[in-house]
Amino acid sequence: MALAAAITFAVIALAPPADPTPSGPATALPDVAAEQLALPPIGIEIYDWLNGLQMSLDGDARYGTVAISEDRETVTITWHGEPSDELAAIIDEAPDTITVALQHAEFLPGELNALVVRTPGLIPDFQVAMAGMENDGSGIWVGIVELPDGNSLADVGTAFAEALGRPDVPVRVELSGAVMPING
Repeated sequence: MALAAAITFAVIALAPPADPTPSGPATALPDVAAEQLALPPIGIEIYDWLNGLQMSLDGDARYGTVAISEDRETVTITWHGEPSDELAAIIDEAPDTITVALQHAEFLPGELNALVVRTPGLIPDFQVAMAGMENDGSGIWVGIVELPDGNSLADVGTAFAEALGRPDVPVRVELSGAVMPING
């Protein structure tokens, strides 16, 4: 066994070095990924402020999402209702290099997230691969593995809204394919 390992090591050690220049379609970055790599970095001051914002507002049902613009100059916070004193204080502490915008969420984000949690297994005919709140707080989205014959995505959205008991909440449905769990 030790001899086999030594021979393998010797063969690997004597092999010529691989060409470090990537080539071929497998190494090409998709256009979207290349564009993301070209974005300016988020400065540490902004990063720390964003982190503090998320930690402070986590668990507040009125807080939805936070997004930063590609030019890193505008942070948009999705919020339902009037800003709380805590949110106002956090906005006041924002770095001078950014503008903070509030986006009104039509529905309470905490309520939307509670609906999202209920979607897997809610309707036996539809296997939910993923789901989430719409970033703007206007409803939820559900990704299903396949669309059964005779159904449209809009029909499935209506079925989920009715099964959730919230026909007033828009449900956007998309085909997502299967999710493969990774087990260690």
